[in-house]
Amino acid sequence: MIQQLINGVTEPLDRALHPSPGQRVAISKLSPAAICIVRVSDQAILDVNDVFLDLTGLARVDAVGRPWPEVTQQIDARGLGSASCADAGEGLLSDVEGSYVAPDGTLRAVAATLVPMMSDGERCILAIAHDITGRKHAEAALQADRDELAQRVAERTEELAQTVAVLQAEVDERHQAERRLEATNAQLHVLAAHLQNLREEERKQVAREIHDELGQELAALKMDLTLLIRKITRSPQVDCAEIAREMAATASLVDRAIQTMRGICLELRPDVLDKLGLCEAMRWQADEYRLRTGIACDLSFTPSEISLPDAQATALFRIFQEALTNVARHAGATGVVARLSVRGEEIALSIVDDGRGITAAEVASARSLGLLSMRERVTALGGRFAVAGLPGQGTSLSATIPLRGEPAGTGSDL
Repeated sequence: MIQQLINGVTEPLDRALHPSPGQRVAISKLSPAAICIVRVSDQAILDVNDVFLDLTGLARVDAVGRPWPEVTQQIDARGLGSASCADAGEGLLSDVEGSYVAPDGTLRAVAATLVPMMSDGERCILAIAHDITGRKHAEAALQADRDELAQRVAERTEELAQTVAVLQAEVDERHQAERRLEATNAQLHVLAAHLQNLREEERKQVAREIHDELGQELAALKMDLTLLIRKITRSPQVDCAEIAREMAATASLVDRAIQTMRGICLELRPDVLDKLGLCEAMRWQADEYRLRTGIACDLSFTPSEISLPDAQATALFRIFQEALTNVARHAGATGVVARLSVRGEEIALSIVDDGRGITAAEVASARSLGLLSMRERVTALGGRFAVAGLPGQGTSLSATIPLRGEPAGTGSDL
């Protein structure tokens, strides 16, 4: 029973591997594939079908009987030489792919199955080949599409990464801007409170000066006039010389009251700024500063006379005043150099002292209200403000504003 089963399996396989000549002819004619039978011993081609001849462009007499290596060399076949037949020659089924030059000169791709077989008692190889050029082209096109898609995906990914980076940078910048805005708002609140306090202190000072000086002088003037009136009206004889002396003393009191009033007005706003302009006002302020503090102030103007709109002149004069005040209070300087110059459509004020040098922390401090006030004056006119210092080498300050810039808003002239 077992032997019958074995025979039932092996006999069909033996017939498949050892076809008769008639079977080989039938297979060759019916197969749509190119078929070639090669003898293993000398690699001679025993038979080919018409499909093989059509694909290679060879005549039957040029193929049958010739060694397989010569035929493959003639058609410039690659991957289909004798080496590819080694496994099949040893009785092993194998699949190979290669190429050859077709009759029209084009390079064609083929896939071949090499089947070991027996023919007339000799070991042979049955090669069954299919033209796979179309498939290869399709695979190449598909691979090209995949490569292109991968490239596009990589490029798009890079673009998205760059976009994300830009957006992240914008978000970070916005957060920083918000923090700067919050800090600026806080400084402005402090500055507003400081300006309000300055107004109140100024009012107190003006009221005190009016009461203590001008008020006393006016009271003394009233008393002198009252006594003079009494003498004139009650005395039967009037001493004109004495009356003249008393009138002169009264006039002196009037002069003192006028000087006191002028001093108060100068503290509020120097009239020299309105009458003679910014350059003369700065010269007057420099002389007053030297007399009050003992600190020399070297001034220069380019050109020598500069005419400005009221908003620019007032801003630069107040910045000059505030800078000199800061030098006297904090710098420990012995000298100040100030330069005012016209540069194209802008005017620039630079002030340099020889003091201890302001620190970066002091520049950034919210308590540096004088600096903040100067910066706000410059910003309101569309200008630029900068201040820097070096330890032991002094502090430099610069304010640059447009010559015809309009103020951003109105405010107190402190």
